[in-house]
Parts: sequence; structure tokens; C-alpha cells
Amino acid sequence: MSPVLIYDGADLKLAMHRALISGNGVYKAFEESEEMRQAFLEGRIFQVRLDGNKYEARLVRESGPASTHYNLKLLDGEARLAPLVKRFGFESPWRRSFARIPASSVYTQCEVPVGAVLLQENTSSEVKNFSYHGLFLDLHTPAGEMVGQLIKFRLMTSKGKVLEQCSGRVARIYDEMVAPGVLKRGIGIRLTEMPDSTQKIYYGMILDACRELQNQG
Repeated sequence: MSPVLIYDGADLKLAMHRALISGNGVYKAFEESEEMRQAFLEGRIFQVRLDGNKYEARLVRESGPASTHYNLKLLDGEARLAPLVKRFGFESPWRRSFARIPASSVYTQCEVPVGAVLLQENTSSEVKNFSYHGLFLDLHTPAGEMVGQLIKFRLMTSKGKVLEQCSGRVARIYDEMVAPGVLKRGIGIRLTEMPDSTQKIYYGMILDACRELQNQG
């Protein structure tokens, strides 16, 4: 999608001749720098002009194994962008072997993981989506998680079942400063170990959820 104009107040900060746009916003708008780190910590709001429309956006810091960069999350853009993405969109270039399953889309129809407790920090989190290889968690209380860190946790299902002795490594971290000093963090965990009994339940939930999504059409 092009062009994308990004403003910091009245100043043109960046003109992107080509950019990847999703319903969430602009991917990899800025590389890591001290200037962008400060803007992130301030929770600074940027203005984005796209296809003749104006949007407000906030930085989301994405950290992975290779690097850290900043995406721009459009604060009011998902519904407004949907027709644009449908008209000009294409299949994601990052093909996944196993699709993510949004827990919220099926938890009333079948058993799915809905919560997790990280044992090292004893902090709770919400399962946003899950797949054969891992989960994405929204943390209620971020506690200095790092990419590559081994996380031990227990899972809670929508039917009240507790799955113990789960572990995985942090694959990706998404940070959003929703207000100065108020950090919202999501982490992607790649599963490394589960007892056989837990694996059986977890993979059974994936199978049931996939069947339900197929039924939903």
C-alpha cells in the first residue's frame, strides 16, 4: 500500500512509498533508535494519512530473535481499513504451518485455553490465540520478559480444567504504552514441553476448535 504519510504533530516524520498495512496498522514503520524509544515511552500519538484518510496511531514495539522495530497501531482504524484491505489486500507473506485459533471465537462452543499463570512471576494472563506450536498471551502484569526466555506456566481452560507443567520459550514480544507509564504487553510463546496427558488434552482442544470453526463457515 502506498503512499503512507506519518506526522508527529505538524511535522512530516516519514513518507513511506511502500508499506505493509493490516487491520491493526502499519508494519515496521520505524527501526529501533533512542528517539523512537523516547516517543514510545511517552505514549506519543502520531497521525497517519492513508488513501486520503487520516488516522491516529500509537507505537507498538515488536521484539523478536533478530531485532526490534516499531509498528504503528491505528487507534480507530480496524473498521475503517477493512474495505481498503479487502480491495487491495493479498495473502500474508508469512505463511504459518498451523493457523492461530482465536480463543474468543469458540470458547462458548467448545473447551479452549483461556488463561495462563506464569509460575516464575506468579502473574496471570489471557490466552488470545493458540496453535499446535504455541500461544499468544496478553499479560496482566508485565515482569521483564525477554525473547528466548524459558517460561513455565499452567493453563486454565474454558471449562475450568487446569493443565500443569507447561513450558515454552518467548518467541516475540509486543509492547504498547497505552498511557505514560502504563505498559500493555503481549508475548508469543513457542511450546517446548508438556506432559503426555496435557498434550492429549491440548491437541484435542485444537482439533475440536478447528471443527467448530469449520462449522461456523
